[in-house]
Amino acid sequence: MKTNSACVLCVVLAGALVCCGSDGTHDNKSPDGQGTNPTLPGESDASNAQPCPSLPTAVTDALYLSATPVCSGVIRLRTSTIGAVGYQLLCGARAASVDEATARTTAQQDTKVTNSARTLNPTSPTDAFVFYDPPADTGAVAVVSAITGATLFGGTTIWSGTGSVDFPATWRSGDELNVGCGASPTWPAVRGYDLRSGSSLSEADQTQALALAGETALVSAMATLGTLDNVVVLRYPPSTGYAGSEANDEWVVVVTGHGGS
Repeated sequence: MKTNSACVLCVVLAGALVCCGSDGTHDNKSPDGQGTNPTLPGESDASNAQPCPSLPTAVTDALYLSATPVCSGVIRLRTSTIGAVGYQLLCGARAASVDEATARTTAQQDTKVTNSARTLNPTSPTDAFVFYDPPADTGAVAVVSAITGATLFGGTTIWSGTGSVDFPATWRSGDELNVGCGASPTWPAVRGYDLRSGSSLSEADQTQALALAGETALVSAMATLGTLDNVVVLRYPPSTGYAGSEANDEWVVVVTGHGGS
């Protein structure tokens, strides 16, 4: 496994700092040092040119380190037009266990959900805890991984105003995802939530969100280098309570997987 002297992406998850390098190269070795890595979407060799642009080295390096972390790709897509708002890749070690009380504490530390936020997820989820404050005035949502115990997404919804995404604090450019660059993978278990009402996401909405997310370079890379474990889809409304507010809605697609087969 290669190491790099520089780091351009560092995230703290499950008490561990996960970083990936920035030298712009791969050593072409699999994580166990045997054989070669498969060609990623956007990478090419003399015999296989790919139509998708390369993901940043920091992202592909994190995915190459597949022997240890669980990685969640958090993808923000527009619901009203085809295009990506942004994305982030969050990787960390598996936690021994993650219960609701622990996840709730983490959510309150990282996002603006309140102590009274209700859970939308089923009891003892295997994918993620979803905490939800309805937007009667100011609402909020937090998604916490049931695998790593780390927060994956947090945002607010303002009645007759405009909320904001608060977690992660920084996002990579949506242009890097190149929506429409490839074929959708075979999806694992999917759970969807409509944050306009706090109900389950309709099948039509879920299908639309997955169709867009599945054709991104990030999902293609995650499916190529490892195994997709679960997907959580949110219809996230920053604004509500006035005509035309749904034009601001986003799909937030959280794809979680691990390295190897």
